[in-house]
Amino acid sequence: MAEFVEQSIEEMLPELEQMERVGLFTKAETRAILKKRKAFEYKMRRKTKAKEDFLAYIQYEINVLELLKKRRKTSGYHFKKLEIEIAIIHRVHRLFRFATERFRNDITLWLSFIDFSKSRNETSHVGQIYMKMLQIHNKKPDLWILASKWEFEQLGAIETARSLMQRGIRFNPKSKTLWLEYYRLELLNAEKLQKRNKILLAGVLGEKLTEEEETDDLVLNGKIAEVVFSKALDEFPDDVEFCLDFIPIAELFDFTKKHINDIYQRLEQLYMHKEIMWHALACRKLKEITIQDQKPKEKTIRQFEDECFSKYEEAVEQLPTEKMWQFYLETCLKRLKRKSSQSLREWRLSRTLSVFQEASKKDLLNADSYVDWITTLVNAGEIDKACDVATTSTSKHVKSVKLWHMRLTLLIKTENAAELIEDTFNKSIDCTDLQQQATLWKLMNDWYRMTASPKIIDFFESGLLKNREISEPLKEWYLGWCSATGIKKTRKLYQRLSHLKPVSLAFYRRYIDIEMSQEPQKMNYLRQVFEDAINDYGKDDIDIWLDYIRLELRHPEGNPSNSSKLHWRAMKSLDDALTESFTKEYTFNVHSAKQ
Repeated sequence: MAEFVEQSIEEMLPELEQMERVGLFTKAETRAILKKRKAFEYKMRRKTKAKEDFLAYIQYEINVLELLKKRRKTSGYHFKKLEIEIAIIHRVHRLFRFATERFRNDITLWLSFIDFSKSRNETSHVGQIYMKMLQIHNKKPDLWILASKWEFEQLGAIETARSLMQRGIRFNPKSKTLWLEYYRLELLNAEKLQKRNKILLAGVLGEKLTEEEETDDLVLNGKIAEVVFSKALDEFPDDVEFCLDFIPIAELFDFTKKHINDIYQRLEQLYMHKEIMWHALACRKLKEITIQDQKPKEKTIRQFEDECFSKYEEAVEQLPTEKMWQFYLETCLKRLKRKSSQSLREWRLSRTLSVFQEASKKDLLNADSYVDWITTLVNAGEIDKACDVATTSTSKHVKSVKLWHMRLTLLIKTENAAELIEDTFNKSIDCTDLQQQATLWKLMNDWYRMTASPKIIDFFESGLLKNREISEPLKEWYLGWCSATGIKKTRKLYQRLSHLKPVSLAFYRRYIDIEMSQEPQKMNYLRQVFEDAINDYGKDDIDIWLDYIRLELRHPEGNPSNSSKLHWRAMKSLDDALTESFTKEYTFNVHSAKQ
C-alpha cells in the first residue's frame, strides 16, 4: 500500500513546486498540503473504504482551489494554471469517479459530482456524468428531468433533452411527473422557436414552405406537446385528475388556447361521469374573468360567476353526489372570501347559503361542509340559524366531535340553560369516539369554571377514570380548581388523584406551584410531590431532577447534602441518552445555587 501512496505523492510534487515557485504558497504551506494529502491517500488505499473519507478528501481539494483563486486575485499572478489548478481539478474528478463507482447507489454523491462540474463550466463532463448516473438510477424520474432540463436550458440541445425524456418515460411509464415535464418541455421549445422565428423568418413570410419548414411549423404550434398529451391520456385512461394537470401548464403559454379547448373537449367526451370533470368545467368560467380584464367590473364578475354556478347546477343534477356538492360549496366559499364590494359580498353570501340549504335538503352534506356552513353563518351574524344548523348537523353526523364542539360552543355563546348544555355534552360523549373527546371536556371545564357551577365536582369525578387523553388534563384542572377552596382540601385531593394513574407531569408541576405559593412553604409536602413525580417521570425528564436539586439547595428548610444523593439517583434512573445533558445542567445549577 505504501508504494502506491508514494507514487501518488510523487505525481503531486510538480504542482506543489509550481505553487511554491510562483509565490502562491509558502514552503511550509506546501508541506502541510502534502502531509494532508498523504493522510488522505492512505485512507484511499484501505481495503474497507468509507464514503466520508472520499468526501473529506474532495472537500479539501476544493478548498485548496478556492484558496488558490484568492491568492491569485491578491497577487495578480494568473499563469501556470494548467500545472496547478487543472491538476487539482483532475484529481477531484478522479476521486469523484472512484467514489461514484464504489458507492453508486448514493444519489447525493452523483449530484455533488455534477455540481462541481457545473461550477467549473465543464459542460461536456456534466452530460457524461448524467448519462452514467442514469444508467444506474434509471428508475428515478426526477433525475431524468434534471438531465433533460440541463440539456435544454443550458445547452439548448432540444433533441438530447427530448431523447432523455422519452427514455425516462420508457423506464418509468407510470411516472406522472415525467409526462407533465415532457409536456412542459415541448411547450417551452415551441415558445422559444416562435420567439426566434419572429426575428429570423420575418423576411420569408408569404413564401412557400419547404418540407423541413412545414415540420418546424408543427413544432412552432406545439403539435408535439399535443402528441405527448395524447400518449399520456392513453397511458392513464382512467385518471382524469392527472389529465387535468396538463391544463395549468398549457395556460402558461399564450399560443395554446386552441389546444386547451381541445383538451377540455376530449376530456368531456371521456369523463363526464366524474365529479372532478364538472368541477374543472365550472371553474374554467371563473378563469375567463381575469383573462378578459385585469380589473373587471362588478357586473362582469357576476356574469361569469353566474355562468360558473349554472354549470354547477347542471352538475348536481347530472351527478347528485356528496362530492359534487362539496366541489360546488368549495367554489362558493372561495368566491365569498375574495375581497369585494359590500353589495357583491352580500350577493355571494346569499348564493352560498342557498347552496348549503339545497344540499342539506338533499341530505348530501358531509361533516366538513356542515362545519363550513355553521362558520359562514356565525361570520354573517346569524347565530340563531347557526344553532339550528349545528343541531341538525349532529343528528346527521353523530360521530363528528368537531360538530358537537361547535354546537356546544354556540349554546354557551347564546347563554342557553345549563341543563340544555349539560344534556348536549352528555349526548356528545355517548355518540363520539372516546379517543377524540378531549376538546369537548376542555370546553366544558372552561364553561363550568366560568359559570361557577356547583356541578363542577361531578363533572371532574365523571372523567377521572376515562382514557389518558381525558383523565390526565382533567386531574390537573381539578387540582387547579380545588386550590381556590383551600390548601387542606387541595392536599387531600392530591393524595387521592396521584394514585389514580395515569397522572401527567403537568399535574405534579401544578401541585408544586400550589405548594410553593403557600406561606409558609412545607418542605415535607414539596419533597413528597417531587418523589411522586420522579417515580413516574424520573426516567425521561431531567428538569424534574434539577428542580428537586434546586429546592434542596435554595429552600430555607432544604438539605444541600441531598443534592449529591439526588444526582446519584438521577444518573441511575435516567436513560443513557440523557445522562450527559443532566450532568452539564447539574454542574451549572450546583455552582449557581451556591453563589
